[in-house]
Amino acid sequence: MTTYEPELKSSILTRLLPPNSEAVPRVAEATGIPANTLHGWLHAHRKKNGLKPLSAVNSEPSTQEKFAVVLKCATMTEIELSTYCREQGLYPDQVEQWRLLCEMANTATKPSAVKLQSRQQQLLMEKDNRRLTSELNRKEKALAEMAALLVLQKKFQALWEDEAV
Repeated sequence: MTTYEPELKSSILTRLLPPNSEAVPRVAEATGIPANTLHGWLHAHRKKNGLKPLSAVNSEPSTQEKFAVVLKCATMTEIELSTYCREQGLYPDQVEQWRLLCEMANTATKPSAVKLQSRQQQLLMEKDNRRLTSELNRKEKALAEMAALLVLQKKFQALWEDEAV
């Protein structure tokens, strides 16, 4: 079993943790330290600092975790939010998207009413679409007829002008 110096271990952890967040396989390849060892160091570091161990690298947080982050960040200033996001390996835009999703989740609690309303809107839009399509077809026919009449009128006038000469 190989033993690594604490300075080397801390420098590698710095590379692996946010804000750097380098990929474990890349660091393992660059340093020659097995990826399993690096994963063990990350797990031990997170456990030692009271952080939740990652189940998978860059895995998508659960809805409960997203909600907890949104709650925690709700009262933060922009600078505090940026600092928090750097520490957690997140982006402020992600937190904003999660906040919007949390706000929209409340409207989805009454799916039958929302579905009924959206279906009614869809039916009205389909009816309006049919009406507008038929009106457009009628106007296109009228325009084509007028264009044909104008062409015939010009031909007729051209014939009479030739005979007058």
